[in-house]
Amino acid sequence: MSKNIEFTLGDSLNCPACDNPFLHQRKVSIFWRVEDAEEGNHVVSQLGHTLADTSMYGNPSPRRDGIVIDFECETCDAEPRLSIVQHKGATLMGWESARKSL
Repeated sequence: MSKNIEFTLGDSLNCPACDNPFLHQRKVSIFWRVEDAEEGNHVVSQLGHTLADTSMYGNPSPRRDGIVIDFECETCDAEPRLSIVQHKGATLMGWESARKSL
């Protein structure tokens, strides 16, 4: 049974470069692997294209699983990238930019 999720204005992700809340998700990359394995499951999906392979290239986690969401901001050219990383039992999140320093 699914649970209804209610969203409020405070739930939005804002661009880490310009603080604009109007971000568009462009690509999602998901990495799963056994700890320290050189290969695992890797799925990349974006409009009109999905790729599945065993490469860990681009995994934000040096040892475990990771998720990367590439965004486009409506008001700046930062191209923010949100990484969610599993490391030593903790889940960490952080921003970087595909184009310039945030």
